[in-house]
Amino acid sequence: MNWSEGFGEDNIPPNWPKQLKAFCFKKLTDDLPFKFFINPKKIICAQLNNIHTNETHIVDIINSYPSTGILMVDFVSYEREFLKNLTIVLDNVFKTLKDTKYYKIETLLSAPMQAIRNSHMNLLSKIHNLMKNPSDDFLAVFTDSLCSDKKLLQDHTNYMNKFFDVESLVTSYSVEYSNNFREQFGCMTLAQIMRSPIPWQIYAAKFAQQLSGYVANKRPDIAKKLDDFEAQTSKMTDAIDCIPKLEAISRMMIMEPFPIVVGGRRILKQGTAFKHCRSSITQREIFLFSDMFMYAQSNYGKLRAPANYSLTKMRIDILSADKPCIAIYAPKKSFVLQFNSPEELASWEMALKKAIENAKAAVDSQETYREAPIWISDTAADKCMECSKPFNALTRRRHHCRVCGRVLCAECVSKKIIIENIDEKKPEKVCDKCYDLLSKSKK
Repeated sequence: MNWSEGFGEDNIPPNWPKQLKAFCFKKLTDDLPFKFFINPKKIICAQLNNIHTNETHIVDIINSYPSTGILMVDFVSYEREFLKNLTIVLDNVFKTLKDTKYYKIETLLSAPMQAIRNSHMNLLSKIHNLMKNPSDDFLAVFTDSLCSDKKLLQDHTNYMNKFFDVESLVTSYSVEYSNNFREQFGCMTLAQIMRSPIPWQIYAAKFAQQLSGYVANKRPDIAKKLDDFEAQTSKMTDAIDCIPKLEAISRMMIMEPFPIVVGGRRILKQGTAFKHCRSSITQREIFLFSDMFMYAQSNYGKLRAPANYSLTKMRIDILSADKPCIAIYAPKKSFVLQFNSPEELASWEMALKKAIENAKAAVDSQETYREAPIWISDTAADKCMECSKPFNALTRRRHHCRVCGRVLCAECVSKKIIIENIDEKKPEKVCDKCYDLLSKSKK
């Protein structure tokens, strides 16, 4: 294309925006009988949303990158509209909330929204400079600008955590004061604007997916970064969709000793299994989240006595036994779960392995930790595993060493010591051998 020589009918490039269907260009063979009084590039810029007529370098980007240029320009347009709306909320809307019943909206959302705006202004500044002065590897630099900023996505997650705490208030305020901001936001409601950091993630994921599709064959390195970015933003969106499910689980709990509804958390799998306890096997409701595993007792549709285990500090092992059992090892407690069938066991094994792998890959560094032992069942020992004296219900009852898991009498598990992976303050019962080993390791 030679933009200085005019325009007429020509083949429409891929991804050409609808508003530019009438502007197709070709090089004219005859000399022009007149000169243009308006730069054709400015005419094109005038047709693009949120693009100033003086930004003629935008047209050069579209010209240089026919397949991907218009995608990137659309992204810039979306970013500008997104930032404009956030700025109106931060500078105008929040001022009206003070000293009203809606003050909590400003209290919770102002700081995280400001952080989002700062991150997006930084991203847009990088893209502006790149488009004005394109580098030799323009696509790679553009991709790095978008995909390498971990803080941007973290800011979105932080905002989500706060937004859902006041979403009902935001909706009420939006309805009550719907006419106050109609001129500024047009057809969008205030609630939609304040929720806009969430659909931004959907847009960004789709944009990365489309851009990756165009560069995959020639630049697999760029496509890989875009695919990773798309997967990350899609997970954030999935987490939003999971919030009603998390809230439903939270409502089932008689007491909630740890939060269930957490920003970024997804529910991956849910079912039932039989937990091997010290003297019996009892049914548990089990839940696999994106960051933790939880079990609880079910009582008339309610969940009681829940216990949770971080996936970053968890390991599983299939027991070589006749029954479909899986061993779960964690710092505070290790235990055995038994399933109804080998097929059910295989399904949970696959889900747990994948979830643990993903959770550990998401952290920068993996902490070292000591695994708690799986306690030997009371029924497996009729005498003390240390002194060999027989157990009875009155004078010699069964106890467990918290380090080795053996079944012992009170005389052989008489000592206590702090075991950091179980409780950093409360001393736990241990046998003499384990006490000596731990005492030496603490010196």
